[in-house]
Amino acid sequence: MAGNSTLSGTGAVISQSPDSDAGNNSGALELEVTSGTDMKLSKTRAPEGILVIGDRATFTLSPTYSGSNPRQMTITDAVPDNYTDTKLGDISGWACTITDQTLSCTKKLSTAGAAGDNTSVGDIVYTAQVEKTGQDVTNQAEIINTGNPEDQNDLNNTATDGGADLQEPKVDLKASKLGPVPNLMVVGNKYGFPLSAENIGNTKYIGKVKIVDNLPAGMEYLGVEGAG
Repeated sequence: MAGNSTLSGTGAVISQSPDSDAGNNSGALELEVTSGTDMKLSKTRAPEGILVIGDRATFTLSPTYSGSNPRQMTITDAVPDNYTDTKLGDISGWACTITDQTLSCTKKLSTAGAAGDNTSVGDIVYTAQVEKTGQDVTNQAEIINTGNPEDQNDLNNTATDGGADLQEPKVDLKASKLGPVPNLMVVGNKYGFPLSAENIGNTKYIGKVKIVDNLPAGMEYLGVEGAG
C-alpha cells in the first residue's frame, strides 16, 4: 500500500427475514495511510566478557529499517573514555568522523529506494583499545532519521554493547596435585602423584613454570612421566 493514500472498505448485512430498519445494514471505513519508517539499531562487541587494559575491542553497529525508505540517517556513538585510539574498519558506505570520543556517521539512501522489512542499511565496524579499568562500562549508540519520512518508533533507536568489565591484566598461577585413591599406601609399592599447573588470571602467561614438590620422609623419588 502506498504512503499518503486512503484505504476504503464497505460491509453490509443481509437479513433472511423482514428488517424493520434496513438503513443501518451497511457501513464504510476509510483509513489514511501515511509514509513512515521504523529505524532500529543493534550493537555487538568482540570479544565478549572481561577485557583488560591493552586489549582491543571490535564494535559493530547494525542499523535496519522497516517500512518506507528512511532517506537520510545519522548514527552517533559516544565511546566511554575507558577506551582510546578509536579506529574505523568497514563502514559500508557510511560517511564517518571521529571527534574526541564521539563517532558520527551519516548515510543517504536513494529517494527511489524500496520499502523494507528489517532491511539492513550497512554495518559500521570500529575498534578501540582499553585504556582504564571500570565496572560494567556501557557503550551506547543512537540512530535518527534526519529527513522524511518520520520514524514511527523511536524506542528501538538506541543500542549498547551490554557493558564490559575492564580490568588490570593479572596472572594467577594455580598448582594442583593428586594422590592414590583410596588414601592408603603399602610399603614397597609404587604410586604416582600427578602434578599440574594452570593460569586462572585474566591475561596470558608467557614463560616457564616451575613446580617444587618436597617429598616427606619415608618416600623415595623414582622418576617423572609426562610431556613438558
